[in-house]
Amino acid sequence: MIVPRFNMATLITLIEPLRVANYLAPAPLYEWEVLSFDGTQIAASNGFTMAATAPPDRNRGGELLFILASWGGGNLSEHCGAVLAAPAVAAGRAALSG
Repeated sequence: MIVPRFNMATLITLIEPLRVANYLAPAPLYEWEVLSFDGTQIAASNGFTMAATAPPDRNRGGELLFILASWGGGNLSEHCGAVLAAPAVAAGRAALSG
């Protein structure tokens, strides 16, 4: 999930190993989607835009969600507060801070 002014380098660094693994494997191993609550074209901190789709209305078990932001992007809860308040995310944050 990306928010306005996300760090493009972080996104590429996250996706590239998955893409390479798919390239080297006999069948695809990984899938990814770029999601955002902020529209379909999200501007990164470097000025480039990335196409994104709206998140699904339901939680999908067994999937990982990475939220990519950067400096100067405002309050993260303004962009994805519903995701941050989800029970699984809240439990994960509590485990990390405990």
